This record gives sequence, C-alpha cells and structure tokens, in this order.
Amino acid sequence: PLDKVNQNKNLLKNIVTLDFENWDIKQKPKPIQIAIFDPVNENTENNGDVIIFVHGNHGTIYSIGPLVEKRADQLKKRIICFDWAGYGECQGVPNELALCQAAQRTCEYLINELNVPLNRIIVYGRSIGSVGATFIASRFKVKKLILQCPLASAYDVVFQNPLLPGNSLLNKERIKSFQNEILIIHGDQDKVIPLQNSYKLLKSIGVSDIIGSLEENGDKMLIGRKNLVTFVLLK
Repeated sequence: PLDKVNQNKNLLKNIVTLDFENWDIKQKPKPIQIAIFDPVNENTENNGDVIIFVHGNHGTIYSIGPLVEKRADQLKKRIICFDWAGYGECQGVPNELALCQAAQRTCEYLINELNVPLNRIIVYGRSIGSVGATFIASRFKVKKLILQCPLASAYDVVFQNPLLPGNSLLNKERIKSFQNEILIIHGDQDKVIPLQNSYKLLKSIGVSDIIGSLEENGDKMLIGRKNLVTFVLLK
C-alpha cells in the first residue's frame, strides 16, 4: 500500500500535520497528514456540511487530491482527506490500528479545532477506507455514513462463510452502533471486495431485504431504501 508521492504534492494548497501528543496513551502514533479542500469562492467556515473522505488502499492525499478538489467544488462542500501510517509521507507500518487512530484524530480535529458540530459531519469511506469511516461512525454521532465498495470484515473478503477465529476489520460489528443515515454503494462485478460484503453489512444493521427498489438508467443502477438505509447496486 506504500504509494509514491507524485507531482500532485505541489498542487495541494492546504496540508496540515496532526500529532497525537494530547492522547493519553503510552505508545503515541506517528503524526499524520490531512488535506483540506474547499470549493472555489465558497465560505465553508461556519455553514454547510463537511465530508471526511477515507481513501482506499492505493490512494494518498496526493494521488486523489485533484479529483477531490473537483468534487469539493461540485458539491460546494469542504472535504477533508487524511493519510495514515505507510501512506503518502506518513511514517510507520499500515495496519488497522493506525487507520482507526488516524480516523479518530481527524474527526477530533474537525470538532475541536475547526469547530464543526457532529451534525454537520458526513463520513465517506471507500474500500479499506470503509474501516476508518465505520470506526468514526461507531465513536461519534456524525450526520451520515457513506460506504463505497465496503468490506464486512477481513475474512468476508476472502471466504464466503468465514468460521475461523481472529477476524479483523470488523465493519459488520462496528456499523451496528450507528443510528443515523447510511448509504452503501457497491458494484456487482467487484472482484476485489465481493458484493456479498455489502449484503452482510445490511444484515448487520437489520436490513434483511431492501424494499421499494427501483431501476434507473436502464439496468445501470438499482436503488433500495429501508428506514435510514439506502443501498445502491451498480450493474
């Protein structure tokens, strides 16, 4: 997952390094980097939602920067991304603990230093980033949780019916504690994280079937809604 920092580094305008000095733990994590993207000509200081985007395995704040900058302008919302141990310029070995600690530190930065209330924070996680996003949602009462091609757990990515002990990346357990709106997006041809992972997440939050499904754009997209949960299946 170690991504080289490319020429996009010079294009990012607002990078902040966050340390963990105020954390009351013996072994403090290495500092992380976050990138802040604001829409052009928009004042996002005191109004509007803020999105925390947790990138996937092959991304860094530098490689995804140009695209996220465009999305911030399109959505007219501030978007904050972060790298954790082993990604971008962050030192250390990438693992679940490092990802979750970085996710928590980023959310704390929004709350305590940018003064963003929880009811204005939307958390969006893609692929392995769904672990960091779901971790935030399990700890903080954020406004919404968006998961794109998420995994249910480490074993669920590899096995159809995992029975072995020692599982990790337990999105299907953490997501149970989140009570606000959830959007899950997954493609039916995903070869890296099988679609079954999203179905297992839906089952974890009590959605055994999606009612009121509708088809849009021919057979391109199926959307189902039940209670606070929306599921989008890309075909």
